[in-house]
Amino acid sequence: MTARKPVGASVQWDEIGEGIVVLRLDRPPVHAMDLEMCQAISTACRTVRERAEPGAAEPVRAVVLTGSGSVFSAGVDLAAIVRGGADYVARFLPSLDRVFSDVLTLEVPVVAALNGAAVGGGCVLACCADRLVAVDTAAPFGLPELALGVPFPVAAFEAVRHTMRSATTAAVYGGRVGTLDDAPWAGVLHDRRSPADLLRTAIETAEALAGADRRAFGRSKRQLLRPIVDRIVTHADADLEFARQIWLERLDSGEFRRFLDTLSA
Repeated sequence: MTARKPVGASVQWDEIGEGIVVLRLDRPPVHAMDLEMCQAISTACRTVRERAEPGAAEPVRAVVLTGSGSVFSAGVDLAAIVRGGADYVARFLPSLDRVFSDVLTLEVPVVAALNGAAVGGGCVLACCADRLVAVDTAAPFGLPELALGVPFPVAAFEAVRHTMRSATTAAVYGGRVGTLDDAPWAGVLHDRRSPADLLRTAIETAEALAGADRRAFGRSKRQLLRPIVDRIVTHADADLEFARQIWLERLDSGEFRRFLDTLSA
């Protein structure tokens, strides 16, 4: 049985039986991440935390994160950045960084079901999950941030480092979008499935992880993430301020607008 409810205007909360929640990014056409979507994901994470507490009336045991249709997320909505200007950037970047930290540190299992393209912030969001399963098609995947000349906020970088391990340098320095068949991304997947089987497989993967003792899983995840969380806490303010300055430089120079023009050409 599935119970669906919106979390804001751009995220759907689908409650599957036995405490599995599917968080579905739903901001067509490509589920680009704006301020409202970031706030909605963080709101959903707060609800998951509350309902993962011992004794919760309707416990959440695991989360599957996916996109509606055939796209996971094309990353940051640069058009919203251009429209909103400096004030928007000042509100958006902390919210974006918070989303990555919120998803990464959920103490229940998180499975990313990559139903299509996951680029930039969408790729980072996928890296926040404990397991990644993806469609068996050549969907775009990667981190173009350095090609755009913008730095990673600290939580974004730490999420990529956590998932990519020894391939982090190649993933970040590459500054490009490839597919999940390309190095360095091919090694991060735990399963590939047809589009028709993807969500079922992701839910089964989440259920398997949730079969462990909840307290033991949560403590183990905290231990794995402890050095990452320490780095996020230590460097968050400085990295966010640096990111804000560079993003504003790119905005003022027209770089973001020119990039958007190439997409529409």
